[in-house]
Amino acid sequence: METENTCNGRRTYRSCMVVRRDVHFQGACSMNDVHDPGLESTEWWHALESFVVLGISIAGTLYSVENIENLIGSIISLLKNRDIDKRIDLPTDALKRILKDKESLSLCPLCKSRLDSNVANLPKRERNSTWQPQWRTTKRAEGEDKSIQIIHLKPLIESTVIHTAKNVRYGHRWCNVSMTDHSIDETLDFMEHVVRVHGRCKK
Repeated sequence: METENTCNGRRTYRSCMVVRRDVHFQGACSMNDVHDPGLESTEWWHALESFVVLGISIAGTLYSVENIENLIGSIISLLKNRDIDKRIDLPTDALKRILKDKESLSLCPLCKSRLDSNVANLPKRERNSTWQPQWRTTKRAEGEDKSIQIIHLKPLIESTVIHTAKNVRYGHRWCNVSMTDHSIDETLDFMEHVVRVHGRCKK
């Protein structure tokens, strides 16, 4: 579902990702003028390639697609032969590099376990059951440790468009919550400190 907005006479659209459809739109107004939050503002080709990365990530894990190579080939063909603005060369070099390491897309970027496995391959944590009336929609599964969520490898900032295929991955909910708007490196530095001060370093 999309909702239409206008900014300096130019149309923008809101969907899952806030996409700036006009290639010449930059500098027309601030991201917050277009949509709040501006942190997720991105160009249409970045949004498209982000969906490619996310789709391939779960195709081979949650949907058991065996021939990922054929899938990638079909996607690249679609990107090259699209009808949207031919001035943008797709797939971008960034996406090509990502797809060369397609095996990594099936892994959570933080714990490096497969997306369809438990977090860090740890035993599944049993959660206490809670009563829900039958007419209520339950989203309990979304709160499971191994639930899949979008992770930004580097935290979003308003001054730069980084909601891109290079920065967007699927990962486990536990890992996503652990990062709390920090980068992978910052999170690992924090975890190293915690492990050290608790005497949990294993040789």
